[in-house]
Amino acid sequence: MTLTHIAIATALLLLGSVTAAQAQKAGRATLIVKSKPMAQVYVDGASVGTTPCKVTVVAGLHRVELRTTDGRTQTFRLTFTAGKKRTVSHRFPPARKGGTGYLSITSTPWAQVFVGGRAVGTTPMSRYALTARSYLVELKTSNGQTYSRRVYVLAKRNNVFHHDFPQKKKKPAPAAWLWVRSRPPSKVTVNGKPVGTTPLRDIEVRPGKVTVLLTTPDGRRHKRVMFVPKDKTAKLQHIFTPRPRKALRVRVGWLMITANRRARVNVDGKNVGFTPIRRLAVNPGKHRVILRSGGKQRTVYVHTTARFTKRVHIRFR
Repeated sequence: MTLTHIAIATALLLLGSVTAAQAQKAGRATLIVKSKPMAQVYVDGASVGTTPCKVTVVAGLHRVELRTTDGRTQTFRLTFTAGKKRTVSHRFPPARKGGTGYLSITSTPWAQVFVGGRAVGTTPMSRYALTARSYLVELKTSNGQTYSRRVYVLAKRNNVFHHDFPQKKKKPAPAAWLWVRSRPPSKVTVNGKPVGTTPLRDIEVRPGKVTVLLTTPDGRRHKRVMFVPKDKTAKLQHIFTPRPRKALRVRVGWLMITANRRARVNVDGKNVGFTPIRRLAVNPGKHRVILRSGGKQRTVYVHTTARFTKRVHIRFR
């Protein structure tokens, strides 16, 4: 062996060790998959190629699935170590032909099922009987999405598969915003829908004409029709005119209670002081007045009228 050959071999050895070290440091491993017959390879539900194939995966636990064109499947749960290779070889048993098998299909959202071009029902479909052989199964949703898959129905078995249709992303509706303030605070209704009490910021509305109604706790209302441009913020500020104050109506009467000597006064069961009492506010109507002095007691009943003073004088003997 010449010096050139030795140098090349040493370089390749160093390169291999560096590559393995880099793979181990990056936390990745290598998966080699072989099968008979040829099958589609899925790692954690994502298609990575057709056997035979070589795939780089992240170190850890993964679900590896093989699917043949006639519907046969095989699943492995494998743990990979960083910087290591792992080989999976699988030989599918020959498919059984003849007899009757069953097909069960589910999907999200629901879809119409066609088997061999013939409508057979909607998902979820359970144990639909078919002659054991290969079929082209198609799913069609109400919004026009389609999915087709060739399934091999095995005799005396319930062949199950599920499909999730991708959800169509809805375009966000155009928006505009409102800021509303008022004095005093009031309830806010936008286009007939209550949205809260002022002050309010960033009320999202559809661009265009907007009707805003403000209602105070005492029943005052203010209505404003505004035009709010797209992606803009409109501001509304309103100060309600104060209502004139109503004159207070006097709803009480008064008692003036005197006696020929000092006495304790009790009105309707409550002690209110000692005579003389010049002005005691009471509700209009009948009242019981009791005076006690030196072991003696006098009781009188008086009737008061709103806004007037009733005088009561008691003489003790």
